[in-house]
Amino acid sequence: MTDQLDKLRDALRSVHQGSHDIPKPTPRPTVSEFEEVDTNTGEYPMFSDLFYAPVEIPDFEVRIPEHQYSDWIKQFIPTASGEFIWPKPQTEYLVHRLIHGSKVRAVGYAGCGKTELGNEVCAKLGIPIMQLSFNAALEVQDFAGKTNIRNGETRFIESDLVRFYRESGPRLIQPNELSRMRSDVAMFFQSAWDSGEYLTLAEKETDNIVRPGDGLMWYATDNTLGLGDDIDKFSAANILDGSVLDRWQITLRMQYLSETDEVSLVRKWEPAIKESMASKLVQFANLCRQMYSNGELSLPVSPRHLKEIAACAASWRNPITAIRAVIYNAVPVNEQPQIKNAVHTIGFNHSFGDL
Repeated sequence: MTDQLDKLRDALRSVHQGSHDIPKPTPRPTVSEFEEVDTNTGEYPMFSDLFYAPVEIPDFEVRIPEHQYSDWIKQFIPTASGEFIWPKPQTEYLVHRLIHGSKVRAVGYAGCGKTELGNEVCAKLGIPIMQLSFNAALEVQDFAGKTNIRNGETRFIESDLVRFYRESGPRLIQPNELSRMRSDVAMFFQSAWDSGEYLTLAEKETDNIVRPGDGLMWYATDNTLGLGDDIDKFSAANILDGSVLDRWQITLRMQYLSETDEVSLVRKWEPAIKESMASKLVQFANLCRQMYSNGELSLPVSPRHLKEIAACAASWRNPITAIRAVIYNAVPVNEQPQIKNAVHTIGFNHSFGDL
C-alpha cells in the first residue's frame, strides 16, 4: 500500500511540475461498450474540429464533400450569426444523424434555438439551407408551384422549393412548425419523406415526378410532438397523422441553454452589461419559464425576449424599465404579480425603481 501511495504522489508531482512523461487525458470519453467511431483518415474534418470537442459520443468524420454548387443555389448558403452558442449534446446528435441520412426533427419551446441551430450548422459546413414555414394558409401549390399565364401561354412554374429539391450536392431543407401544416400539404410531402423520395407536381401534365439530387438532408422543427397541443400554449398546432410522424426517425427534445451559457450569450449581445447583471437577467428569465411551464404565465421569456431586455437595460441603464417594456406590459393584468415576484426573487434593489 505504501509503494502505491508513493507512486501516486510521484505521478501527481510530475503533473504539477509539467512533466511530459504522463500522457494528458483524452478530451472525449471512452465508450467501452461500443466500438470507437473515430476513423480519422485525414480526408474529411472531424466533428470536434468544426464545432467543439464532443461530450457525449466519440469523435467522427463530417463527410460533407466539397461540391460545385450552381450560382442559383449559392444564395441559400447562410452566414453564421456570431452570436450562437452550441447546445450540447444536441449538436452532435443532429449533425451525426443528418450526414448519415436520418430525417431529424427538433421539438421544444419557442426561442430555445431549434430554428437557428439548422441555420448555424449549415453556415459552419458551408452548405445551402431552405427554410419552410408551415401554417394553415399555405396550400400545396405554394410548395409545388403554380400554373400561370406568361406571354399569352399557360405554363406551370415550379417553386423554388422544387428547384432546390432537384439540385445536387449537400443541402438541407428545414420545415418549421411541422404541426401547423395542412393535411393536404402533409400528403404532398409524405412521398418525399419516404424511402422512395419524390415529389408529385399534380398540376403539371408531363414530367411531374421530381426526384432529389444526391446529398439532400431534412431537419424539421416544432413546438409540439405532433400529437396536438398538450400544454394549451400552441393553439394552432394540429394532430399529425401517424404515417407522417413515422417518417422522422430522430426526435430531439431541445431545452433552453444552461444558465452559464445563457449568461455568456447575454454578454455577447451586450458587452456593456456586467456579468452580475447578466446573471440576474437570466435568473429572471428562468423563473418566468418555470412559471410558464406550470401554467402560471401565458408568455415564456425566450432568448428573443431576453436579448431585447438586455438591449433596453444597457441603453436605459435600468433593468426594471426594460422588464416592464418587454414582459410586464405584454402579459395579462392578472399575471403581472408573478412578474413582480420574479423580479423581487432575483434581488433587484429599489434603486432601479419598482414595477
